Amino acid sequence: MSANPAETQKNAEHFMVIKDYRTAAALYTAVLWRLDADSCPELVVTILCKRAECLLRLVSNFFPV
Repeated sequence: MSANPAETQKNAEHFMVIKDYRTAAALYTAVLWRLDADSCPELVVTILCKRAECLLRLVSNFFPV
């Protein structure tokens, strides 16, 4: 994790690629906590969607369809 939200987001994307969804979700959460109040709404939505994707993939690993 980095003090820079953009760097932390980049790290989260790396963990998505290697399929470590738990770490990626935690990093996306950290990014959300560190964003400024006046951050671009599209950026916030993108990060929320990526975090949701991580969480869905985690759940699907435990409960395969």
